[in-house]
Amino acid sequence: MKICDVNFTKEDQSPVNMLRLDEQIRRVNDTIDKSMSFKFAVEGVLFDKVMQARSLTFMRVVTVWLLRIATQSVYTPDKTIK
Repeated sequence: MKICDVNFTKEDQSPVNMLRLDEQIRRVNDTIDKSMSFKFAVEGVLFDKVMQARSLTFMRVVTVWLLRIATQSVYTPDKTIK
């Protein structure tokens, strides 16, 4: 991210103010980088149909497993829970 030219007065160019500005710019850039990384990671998973199918299959397996534990039976998706 490029910083636009900013006109500072002599008072604004103190080392303390410049350090604060540099720190704030660094924080903003870090936040933008993390957000963009997260966005691209989520898009990569959501737009991949094979990955979605695997995720749904895994969720089904976990759901059946949890229902077996909760009902203390040999639950299968074709049976109803009593």
